[in-house]
Amino acid sequence: MPRGIAPLESLRSVYARTQENGKISLYRGCSFLGGCGIIGLVQQIGIWRYTMIIKIVTISLMAVFYICYFAKLISQKKQGIKTDQLGKGKEGFVKFIEVALKIITYLLPVIQIISIVFYSGTAPIVLQFTGVVITMFGVLVFIVSVTQMKENWRAGVQKEEKTNLVTTGIYSISRNPAFLGFDLMYIGILFSFFNWFLYFATGFAVVFFHLQIVNVEEDFLIEAFGNEYLQYKSKVCRYLGRKT
Repeated sequence: MPRGIAPLESLRSVYARTQENGKISLYRGCSFLGGCGIIGLVQQIGIWRYTMIIKIVTISLMAVFYICYFAKLISQKKQGIKTDQLGKGKEGFVKFIEVALKIITYLLPVIQIISIVFYSGTAPIVLQFTGVVITMFGVLVFIVSVTQMKENWRAGVQKEEKTNLVTTGIYSISRNPAFLGFDLMYIGILFSFFNWFLYFATGFAVVFFHLQIVNVEEDFLIEAFGNEYLQYKSKVCRYLGRKT
């Protein structure tokens, strides 16, 4: 047999295996997931079907999130509560923050849906799976937070309306669980369907959520509840955890 035939056959074999498995590079660094069956599942159903499942699950989670959001708005509206206070009766930097936040929270879901539907990237399956888990956790956190806030939940602040300071349940480990839910859902979707446009849009939203908390919500709560809120603030972290 002439020299070079064996190596050539080897290369052909590698190429054939690569073609057969499709996006083999997606499996790199993911071998530790084999124990829970994810790699085996992907190998069995194929990358294309796996990605479609991730897309369907993510869009379903988004639907649950926004159904909860708008159901809460409608429910409170029937009770005469004006839930959406973003940008209303504000001025200066506070108005800028709330108006910008309102725009991005309506625009980002459109960007997310486009990113999901037209996604054809090669993100590692571990990243896509992690993104779905983070998204799921974010949706759960948001639903629990608005449920436990009851009629006191608002989008934005309004000094004229009297609300109660909720410090129990999920609010005993997070001062802003609804914002945390938004952030986690946004970041989870970014992990699963990364593109640079979605990256900057998500970053913009997360930054303005933080500005809303620090420059608007906390000042309002100090003014409305005084020492009661300051004591609560000294015990519970802004996003997650309790202070020692």
